[in-house]
Amino acid sequence: MLTIQSISTGFHESNILHTQLSFQLEQGEILLLVGTNGIGKSILLKTILGHLNPIKGSVFLGDNNIHQLDHSSRASLISLMLATPPQIEYMNGLEVAITGRQRFLSQWDKTQTYHEEIVLKFAKQFQMESILFKQFSKMSDGEKQKIMFIRCLLQETPLILLDEPLAFLDYPSKYHFLEQLHEHCQSTGAMAIISSHEIELTQKYSQKLLWLTQNGKSEWFVDPNKFNPEFWIQNELFLK
Repeated sequence: MLTIQSISTGFHESNILHTQLSFQLEQGEILLLVGTNGIGKSILLKTILGHLNPIKGSVFLGDNNIHQLDHSSRASLISLMLATPPQIEYMNGLEVAITGRQRFLSQWDKTQTYHEEIVLKFAKQFQMESILFKQFSKMSDGEKQKIMFIRCLLQETPLILLDEPLAFLDYPSKYHFLEQLHEHCQSTGAMAIISSHEIELTQKYSQKLLWLTQNGKSEWFVDPNKFNPEFWIQNELFLK
């Protein structure tokens, strides 16, 4: 279980973005995080990840206080996928994806074949065999995101954070991405928080929704389908 206890996010006490954020996420659940650009969605994700300290409050994953763990321990609990794929030279898709297995590799030369088989299994499941041996630097941004998605899931963490992962994908790929994320969470018990502007599509695969607003507050929806994107648009226009 992920437990967010009354956290305030921001860079310091004179620059607080949101206050008193509290929610829980159960095993297998996906949380949709919505809000306008610059509202603080990425800051919240980085706070949950442990890269930023909360101004106040705490983040617990199970019995672990995330901000009291070292980097290695956090990496075994939380994986992250960013909106923009990285620039990587001289590696193909398989080689990039298998870096997600790094913490399982005690002796690379003796275990690489086993982990390659896991990557190939994921690639087949996600219909990505055709790009797996393509040079990563020569892929389209959408293809790179598919590889980074596999890499993210291969880390086998109980919590997955995804910051605008659908940005470079075409519509069929967005649908397939969410299908696979939902199936992964249901089958493994992993939890996911996905920041996205593709609200109506992502709502269908989410069990909870958190809306960050421009007044520094938030709205929590146990049923994401009760969130009305049109009301969000009108509210943001009114606040401006």
